[in-house]
Amino acid sequence: MPDLNISIAICTYNRCDMLRRVLDDLVQLETPFPGFGWELIVIDNNSDDATKSTVEAFDGRLPIRYIFEPKQGLGHARNRVLREYRADLLAFLDDDISVERQWLVRLWQASERWPDVDVFHGRVLPVWQCQPPLWLSLDPKILVRAPLPEVDRGDEEKEIGPALFTPANVAIRRCAVERAGLFATEFGTGTSGIIRGEEAYFGRKLELLGVRGRYIPEVCVHHPVDEARLNHAYFRLWSRSMGRARVRFYPMLHAGARHRWGVPTHVPREWFECRMRQFLCWLQRDAPMSFYHRCRAWKLEGMMYEGWIVQPRQAELGHLDAGQTSTAS
Repeated sequence: MPDLNISIAICTYNRCDMLRRVLDDLVQLETPFPGFGWELIVIDNNSDDATKSTVEAFDGRLPIRYIFEPKQGLGHARNRVLREYRADLLAFLDDDISVERQWLVRLWQASERWPDVDVFHGRVLPVWQCQPPLWLSLDPKILVRAPLPEVDRGDEEKEIGPALFTPANVAIRRCAVERAGLFATEFGTGTSGIIRGEEAYFGRKLELLGVRGRYIPEVCVHHPVDEARLNHAYFRLWSRSMGRARVRFYPMLHAGARHRWGVPTHVPREWFECRMRQFLCWLQRDAPMSFYHRCRAWKLEGMMYEGWIVQPRQAELGHLDAGQTSTAS
């Protein structure tokens, strides 16, 4: 086997048509130099469509490996990547993005330019399939867009902590992976409970370990925005799931964290303030800012629901260890 400079991983589930377009893009990738060694790992997370045959059709056109992961959930799929990849630099891509031809060249150059940085955040630009609703601000300072596929911190390189970790377009060195360990599997995309949070949990672990991260805007991909996400119900589900996940994973990282009644003491007060700001912005006919505060309130509601209702109930049933009923401060 030739020396590998980078492993690229894509986790997918029942999206063979989208996956085919990504693989077509990767066929066109430019490499940094002749003989550059790379591999592409596609983790099929228990799909029942034509994912396997789609991947096999690219055998000979790409240095591709198809791996079937029967345990449902994106955390399980990504952990399979961590067990299978062979290079010292690992990049994650989503299965529905469009990759620029020089993506690999620019990523490799950044990794060589910054040998002391272990996480490289690429740029993710949204591709709108329809007109954004009026209540959704396009101002990057209003983070209500977080549920949407976007990582855009401007045109300049800058140091950004690893907590931003977004596997739509990110690379990480093996030394950081070995320190951080695995992705969470008890919550996150594809699970039956909390449907978000596995990425935030992994990024938070990296941050607590002191891992350095850097934003590289020229390492760019384009991500379609699913029209089905552009409604209040989706944002509410996403925001509350993130709040619940924060309560769930925080004690895993901070043993003995101080709390009261299952959530930080500031949460009820902050929730009330968010709802008041939401109402005031509504009176001022500022729909984007009103929605921004509403999303913040939804996240706090998720924290309170998990800390006050779910975890005490599960603790009574013996489903949680006593040490996992505390939360963030």
